[in-house]
Amino acid sequence: AFELIVNRELPEHLHGDEDAFRRILYNLLDNALKYTESGTITMQVLGGENAAEFFAEKEKEADAPAAIHLQVTVEDTGVGMRAEEMDKLFEAFERVNLKETQSIQGAGLGLTLVSRLTRLMGGSVRAESFYGEGSVFTVDLPMRVVTDGFTGTIAEYEAQHAVLEDAAGEEETLPDFSGRRLLVADDAQVNLVVAKSLLEKTGAAVDTAMSGEEALDMAIAKHYDLIFLDHQMPGMDGIEALRQLRAYGADGKKKNASLDTPVIALTANAGGSARAFYEEQGFDGYLGKPIREADLARVLEAHRSR
Repeated sequence: AFELIVNRELPEHLHGDEDAFRRILYNLLDNALKYTESGTITMQVLGGENAAEFFAEKEKEADAPAAIHLQVTVEDTGVGMRAEEMDKLFEAFERVNLKETQSIQGAGLGLTLVSRLTRLMGGSVRAESFYGEGSVFTVDLPMRVVTDGFTGTIAEYEAQHAVLEDAAGEEETLPDFSGRRLLVADDAQVNLVVAKSLLEKTGAAVDTAMSGEEALDMAIAKHYDLIFLDHQMPGMDGIEALRQLRAYGADGKKKNASLDTPVIALTANAGGSARAFYEEQGFDGYLGKPIREADLARVLEAHRSR
């Protein structure tokens, strides 16, 4: 069995190394799976029990951003390790030595990567184990609380979106956009496929771009009736692409371009104060990812008469 326990008083959005964090979790779970034939694997994401203290940090100066320590534990009921093996494990952690870890029963090579990535992120890792009963690996990672627009807790995010989740299975009729041309920009191919297939149900012609730079060039070259820009793209992100698009039209150039076209932010940060944040950045609305047809219908309806 697999159990996941998340402290829902954690801040809704944190700033850290997403790829490294994902790899740490993957390797901790992979190690537990390798050495657990039966029983339970439990992952807990803790820290930030006193969320108010962390949010109070937002009142401090910009050069002292609010911080939090995530504590992730992965506990299994696997083979465990003997005391002498635990000593070798910690030595391997100290030296970050793949060969040392390889010889330890109950510890996969991935644990060395966990130790290396944790150190690079300024954190620490520790282990407890009982031979024949199982092991517990604990990683502590410092993270910075995101305060520029997203300030709620996970619990608040879930409460806000409960209604949308309940409505996710309802049939939605997308408005008719026949004869209109839409542009969608996202650096993930799968997101583009999903967005394009949904938008084409409206009868619109849909172009796609995989970067902010490409989307900006396309929007300047021709007119679109509605543009969807992913917020977080490598290189030029959606906010910068929108800024440059609006700046390009400041002197009245390129009347046929999409200089005044409504632009919708595509974002996974669709909670807390997201609406106010994206409005401040100049967007005409936002659409959460993964895209739900009900949400898309509302956005399209709001811009149907434009």
